Amino acid sequence: MSRKGIWRSGDEQPVSAVLDDPFRSRIVAACAEREWSRRDFAKREGLDFDEMKSKFEALERAKFLVVRQDMARAFRRNMYGARRAALFMDHEFAQMQIERRFICSRTILSCFRGRFYRAWSAGALDSRYPSHVSYRSLFLEEEGFRKLALDFEAALGHQQEVQAASLARLGEKMPIPATAALFLFESPSMDVLAGGLSRLFTTEGATLPLQTLRRRKLSGMALVGLLRLCARGLRTRTLDHRSDSHVSWAPLLLDGGGFWELEQGFLLTRASVDEVEQESLVRIARGATPIPVTVGFVSFESPESDAPPPRAG
Repeated sequence: MSRKGIWRSGDEQPVSAVLDDPFRSRIVAACAEREWSRRDFAKREGLDFDEMKSKFEALERAKFLVVRQDMARAFRRNMYGARRAALFMDHEFAQMQIERRFICSRTILSCFRGRFYRAWSAGALDSRYPSHVSYRSLFLEEEGFRKLALDFEAALGHQQEVQAASLARLGEKMPIPATAALFLFESPSMDVLAGGLSRLFTTEGATLPLQTLRRRKLSGMALVGLLRLCARGLRTRTLDHRSDSHVSWAPLLLDGGGFWELEQGFLLTRASVDEVEQESLVRIARGATPIPVTVGFVSFESPESDAPPPRAG
């Protein structure tokens, strides 16, 4: 599974040396969602505070977490947030055993579902017209999949460029919390065939001045459909069959123009999907082995509670 995050410090420890402990993985996932104190996290998990202290400190030393001090009831406490845009890097994921990949992907999808449902409950999911959900299923072959993996890698980089441009335009104004996600993974053949080849599920057009309730319903249906395909990919283990798959989300801070730029980037990458599909179908007709694939693109406004935690450089 390619590129779980794009935060590069240049000196991170190998993931196997840090995240073999399952509780450390849970801490990283929780801190990607919001800031936590060690005591609050230990209370949530029903674990010993002293044991959690050592795990948090190990993750901080390994540069998975960044810490800031906060005052609560006249006491100073450490608050921990994710130092990366997401949980795992390309090279880290490729080095994992398949079972470890499965656990990581399940964690990543669980976090994303949480962000989706919180945005839905807060009414933020469709509060901006350029919000976007689209996905489709298709057949590629090996060369086509590798090419799309590179295109999706570039799309992930584009998300961070959009955020940087948004923050520069905003200056001292408050940015808008957002969530962006990309999906490219091998699916069960039945999911591709049942979905109707080349059929595109999208909220495009639903971002015009439709009634809010209608937009909300369309976005919810599209996201639930995409997440069901992800869940079946997890159950059948096809989702993690390849190390160059993409199931990634990133918390972003944007302005209004940033949402529009995200959607335009998605449309360009989706056009690349169409081109690669046609090239793959030619090679499949000549005898190449078909690979059933799902692709997806998502961006939406998040509630303030899901704003990215601070990161150190």
